[in-house]
Amino acid sequence: MQANIEQKVKDLLMEVLALDDSEVEVTVDSHLVDDLAAESIDFIDICFRLEREFNIGKVTTNDIFPTVFNGERNFDENKVNEEFKKYPHINGDLLDEIKKNKSFKPLLKVKNLVQFVDWKLTNV
Repeated sequence: MQANIEQKVKDLLMEVLALDDSEVEVTVDSHLVDDLAAESIDFIDICFRLEREFNIGKVTTNDIFPTVFNGERNFDENKVNEEFKKYPHINGDLLDEIKKNKSFKPLLKVKNLVQFVDWKLTNV
């Protein structure tokens, strides 16, 4: 099922971000801002489209991306462990990548969106 979710999320991003598939390849490791040039207004549209495409109820950016870490300069693993309990979709490879790199940048990867949708569909 996750492969189907992954493809739908990629297609959704191509449309929302007006990407040309001959110029840009969207992968689960694509960074929404650095690789796909998403801007803050795009995140609102992405949330809205996720709601509609997957029928998962109201979705806000804070549901997907822990805004508590916006602008965070010091990586505190205890704070990460505690805060991520509120975001059960952030797990596995994504959480390992965050801790290994001591960076919150992986939160803005396509795989975070895929994991969120998969989690919502399983837990709604």
